[in-house]
Amino acid sequence: MEKLFKEAGFEEVIENTNHYRLIKNRKRDLEMYRVWVQAKFRKTKNVDVLMAGSSKEYEYEKFLKANKQTVDQLIEETHKKKEERKEEEKE
Repeated sequence: MEKLFKEAGFEEVIENTNHYRLIKNRKRDLEMYRVWVQAKFRKTKNVDVLMAGSSKEYEYEKFLKANKQTVDQLIEETHKKKEERKEEEKE
């Protein structure tokens, strides 16, 4: 995410964290892994100029696609960790 924001004109990462939660639906007996990505950036004075015009929509779509891949990767990692814990518990 840091790379995407810097390409979009932001200059500094103040905070970048991931929040992992296991949500349980007792009625359906489901376990759902959720990942929230939270970041704080400082923008440059000319970020509006960089994002102006038709390129703004393109950059926004590019940003969303990149973040979806990142979130999907985080979810996959969370599933792997869960499986590893189950394996450790069996041993």
